[in-house]
Amino acid sequence: DDDDDDDEMCDQKRSRVARWALEEFFYPLFENEEEEVPAKCPLRRSRDRYLNLERMKRKGYNKRKKEEEWKEVGTGKVI
Repeated sequence: DDDDDDDEMCDQKRSRVARWALEEFFYPLFENEEEEVPAKCPLRRSRDRYLNLERMKRKGYNKRKKEEEWKEVGTGKVI
């Protein structure tokens, strides 16, 4: 059933890798031609369920723990 396809999502880590590939290779094909990704295309940025979350965090280095961590932009809360 095609309606079930929307319920299947990849995790945030895989989405991040896919987003990188789309930004590097897919979207420039349209931008270079000054065109938009078709409205029904499943690869449109507007369909990226994690994009807003990703934009709200930044990777940093915790010197005390000696490891990288993610923090919310604005609040500095570790996530």
